[in-house]
Amino acid sequence: MNIIRYELGTEQELLDKIRQVRLKGTINGVERPYVYQHAQLRLVEKMRVDPFLVPPQRYVLTPTVDAILDLHRTFEKLGVDIFALHGALYFWLSGSDPEKDPPIPLLPPMVEESDEPDGRTVFLINDGMHRTFSARKIGSPFHVVLALDVPTEYPFFALV
Repeated sequence: MNIIRYELGTEQELLDKIRQVRLKGTINGVERPYVYQHAQLRLVEKMRVDPFLVPPQRYVLTPTVDAILDLHRTFEKLGVDIFALHGALYFWLSGSDPEKDPPIPLLPPMVEESDEPDGRTVFLINDGMHRTFSARKIGSPFHVVLALDVPTEYPFFALV
């Protein structure tokens, strides 16, 4: 993997962008509402998977995990730990033009407080299952964006 350029965003830029995430469709008469507009968002450092986080799926794809670990090794050589991001990481691969082509974004995993049907509250890995599994595989803690007080009428699987 040949990274020709990368940029690091700030924590505030990341949280501001997450506040702009919209749902697909209409909920309670509101077309594509902003799901995290009023949620409490914060970056949590050095999270570990067990026992705090609940995966929304019970499998990961080995080629995706391998690609993430390759990306980790590549950025490690550049002095960037992709599992300890304080904001978004944007990068361009060889063959792309950073002046014309959009970057590939990489964000910390998104974890959402979720009220379960049985009355429990869990921390659900909303986005980044493969990234959290990859970090766990090499024994690395990782940073996540934690969303609290997300309206329960906004199901995590309906996000754009």
